[in-house]
Amino acid sequence: MSDKFHLDIDNSAHAAALGRLVAHWAVLERHLILILQWLLSTDWKTAMIIYQEFVSTKSKIVLLRRLNNYRNKNKTLKKEIDSYLAHALNLNSERNTFIHALWSTQVKDHIVRIKTIPPFDHKKIEHPWEQLAYQDIQDVVEEISKLSGSLHNLIYRIHGVPPEQPKE
Repeated sequence: MSDKFHLDIDNSAHAAALGRLVAHWAVLERHLILILQWLLSTDWKTAMIIYQEFVSTKSKIVLLRRLNNYRNKNKTLKKEIDSYLAHALNLNSERNTFIHALWSTQVKDHIVRIKTIPPFDHKKIEHPWEQLAYQDIQDVVEEISKLSGSLHNLIYRIHGVPPEQPKE
């Protein structure tokens, strides 16, 4: 049996912030499935099956944007939903830089993130290193949480009742 590999992040506030990022993203995705359910006028399980069939979160959000554009006849609501979905797309890119990263040495209250996602510019091949404070991660968590709150309120307005945790 081999020894456990220790990361500097194992017992840090950064690890806790990354855990919150994952948890809040899961709540956001639940709200996205509820939007899909509404756009397709279907039940929760059907919406979840369709949502889960797409591997890429970006593809899921693009699908929602297309369905919103095609099926939503309320122009004001269409614009509002599209704005939320555009924000979700941006947050997904930001989330990916945290989730798909290599975490290295901790220096005081900062930790080094090495991006593993290749740069968008095809002429660049480096994987930039940057020092991040706990608060840098927490700021993204706060944005995800705010978007979830906005989607929660939107779903409440659409259905007239607050969204509950779907039953299996």
